[in-house]
Amino acid sequence: STMVALALGIVGLTVQLELRHREQSIDRTLDEANLYARTFEDQLTQSFSVIDLTLISAAEIDAGPLKTAGSPNRFATALHQAPYLRSLALLDVHDNIVNSSNPRSVGRHVQLDGFLPPLHDSAPVLRIGLPWTGRDFDDGHPGSAENPPAAQDLAFLPVARNIGLTDGRRA
Repeated sequence: STMVALALGIVGLTVQLELRHREQSIDRTLDEANLYARTFEDQLTQSFSVIDLTLISAAEIDAGPLKTAGSPNRFATALHQAPYLRSLALLDVHDNIVNSSNPRSVGRHVQLDGFLPPLHDSAPVLRIGLPWTGRDFDDGHPGSAENPPAAQDLAFLPVARNIGLTDGRRA
């Protein structure tokens, strides 16, 4: 009976130690996940802030008259200074591309209705759309919640900022 009590004591102690170890392991994992989430949130916030500033700067670069054929594309130049962006486009008030780092995108219509947050009173806020399949507006098409781009597809996340320019265009 002493041996049974000793064995039960050892089993009980082992179970208690295992439960404590499991609880500590879960706590450490939750702390680590929280750290990763905060780090990702900080990186995402910083990236969108840099994108926002880049869009403002690119619109100012392009604030001159509309480009004519053969003129240098200053958006393409701005893109070299922002390697985290795939392309830049300037839209008119009807959401048609009037200048772009990809000249083939000029003239295309970009549907901004699904961008969030919703646009109110032409507020100058960064807005984010659903992912597009393709490399640019020229060869891409918008995704949807029901039909998102596949993991192997080229895709991009469009962002827009309403920047009123004196001639009625916006970026």
